[in-house]
Amino acid sequence: MPTDKELRDIENEISKLEKRLIFLENVDSIQTEIMRLSNHFSLGMEYTKDRILQEMNFISVISELELNYLKKYILSAKSLIEKQYLFKLSYLNIYEFSTAYNKKLKDLKNAFPASNDYFEAFKYVSRHIQRIKTKHSFDINIAFIRNKMAAHKELTLTNYSQKNNYLKKKIVYQ
Repeated sequence: MPTDKELRDIENEISKLEKRLIFLENVDSIQTEIMRLSNHFSLGMEYTKDRILQEMNFISVISELELNYLKKYILSAKSLIEKQYLFKLSYLNIYEFSTAYNKKLKDLKNAFPASNDYFEAFKYVSRHIQRIKTKHSFDINIAFIRNKMAAHKELTLTNYSQKNNYLKKKIVYQ
């Protein structure tokens, strides 16, 4: 079971992320209205770069928020099977974050020159993500769990048992 401090720390992080998400939603609403007015009055204002940065920020915030929810639930889970289920959802979240991030990265590359600070920052994040993917055998483990166990149920009992054993090992070491 988690300590009170661990739960407080997670709750504090969740609270910060929820506030960031609300902020992003408000910014998006304001910017959407500005764009609508700009189009209505033919002002020709362009927000493509801002939108791309907001989308990148949103993808990061929502993924981190959802992973913190899952972390809280994993720490409080009563059984190994419940933890395995929550780990599968975590892997699904990580996979979807990676996919969405890579798609938005292409937009970022098109919108910003390679020497831009934003581009450099996102290149750094991309390298970090790639190291994590390599370390955790992304294509073998995370993608399989997402594709066959979490998002779809397309596996045999043998495959399920093998990947559940993988999850059990991950849970033991957390």
